[in-house]
Amino acid sequence: MTFEIRAAVAPSLHVGHGAGERTEFTPITGGTVRGPRLNGTVLPGGGDWSSTHEGPTRRATPNGASR
Repeated sequence: MTFEIRAAVAPSLHVGHGAGERTEFTPITGGTVRGPRLNGTVLPGGGDWSSTHEGPTRRATPNGASR
């Protein structure tokens, strides 16, 4: 294992939708980063943008900072 991120999140916010797609933002409120050579704290303020398409497809783009 290189490292593991455990992020605490707030409820998702529905941002919009298009043809067969739903876009949401899930705020990151904190968390931890742990690994054999890397340990830290996930800082609040980032979040995960996700697009859910018809069927089993989902695209996620998490953005955040740690220290």
